[in-house]
Amino acid sequence: MFLLAVLPGMPALAGDPSIAEIISTTVEVPAHDYRAFSSRIANWPAVFHASFEVASGAPVQITLLARRDLNEFARGRHYEALVEMTPRRSGKFDQAVPEKGDYDILLVNDAEAPAMVRLQAAVQYAREPEVAITLSPVRKFVVISISLLVFGITFGWSGYKVIAGMRR
Repeated sequence: MFLLAVLPGMPALAGDPSIAEIISTTVEVPAHDYRAFSSRIANWPAVFHASFEVASGAPVQITLLARRDLNEFARGRHYEALVEMTPRRSGKFDQAVPEKGDYDILLVNDAEAPAMVRLQAAVQYAREPEVAITLSPVRKFVVISISLLVFGITFGWSGYKVIAGMRR
């Protein structure tokens, strides 16, 4: 049981600031063992994007679960997985996470032989909604009143100067 801590905040993928690459590695998963890659989701909503490919060795299973379920998994007890694929040589998933918190991507090798696996994972955070911000009715009244007052003073002053110039 080996845990690799990976922190979000690595360079953005494809120029999109809402996507953060958190894992890009090749790792050996021993026979009858697993490798865990952890990530903290500080902004929500978010979506995990992960893909893997077995470079050599046995097919592996990829699992995404909340950190609170990692101990249950390690002890062989019942746990709640967000994603759990059957063992295969390659695969990918896109999974929305239900809340902020710590999550783990597991590569599980239940076979008799070790596996070398290329894993890439990223988290896509939702962008701030583009919401028009409006003023309260009181502020609207104040802004319009001040604008009309300034316009009236400017118009009055200009009219006074024009009339004064015509009288000379």
